[in-house]
Amino acid sequence: MERSRCVTLEGVSLQGGDGGGCIGDALPGCAMRRVKVINDLSSEDRVDGIRLAGTQRALVEDCLVYTTEDAFSVTSPEDAVSEQVVLRRLMALTSARALRCGPLARSALHRVRFEDVDIIHCRDAMSVMHGEGQGEWGQIVFKDIRVENCGRNGIVIQLLDGGGVSGVRFENVGFKQSRPGFLQGLGAGHCIRGVTFAGLEVSGRPIATAEEAGLKVGGFVEDVRFDD
Repeated sequence: MERSRCVTLEGVSLQGGDGGGCIGDALPGCAMRRVKVINDLSSEDRVDGIRLAGTQRALVEDCLVYTTEDAFSVTSPEDAVSEQVVLRRLMALTSARALRCGPLARSALHRVRFEDVDIIHCRDAMSVMHGEGQGEWGQIVFKDIRVENCGRNGIVIQLLDGGGVSGVRFENVGFKQSRPGFLQGLGAGHCIRGVTFAGLEVSGRPIATAEEAGLKVGGFVEDVRFDD
């Protein structure tokens, strides 16, 4: 689906597919409800789940993704701002990343919210991967996220090309097992600023520092806070 307004997709199941599951490109005002994307995790095909690119005022809710690539992702391609996107009440099973912003970062991305998500299986749980482009990103929230089985990184925020990331919040996030993660800026003028953790838990134990979380804070990262 691409370049349409106020599209609603409801009660749809997508199975199989080559290269893409449910992809929304420039769909202002779209809504996806009770959508299922189901693929074979043992397949060598890399198939995305639900991905929104350059979309504003969008809602994704009550959806299930079982696939081999990013389960739920929001990205910002050329000349297409992504903002006011809410993804909530979700379930993710993937051999790649469960919740992701990026990697395309050619335009601004603001006010993206992942909320009330069960991540049953993944390689990386939550990623803000500012990859290709100079867009400024901010106000990204991960709230009420429950991670059952994560094979590699729990939390990643990384700048790879340019631009900047500010105002990322992780609230009431729980991991069944301890998982490493990292925050890494790019250079002067291309920083990660204002990352807040509130109510982070591992195996039911409250986490109060980056060290306890197994989170490596690299260069060009400012104002990382752990709140009660």
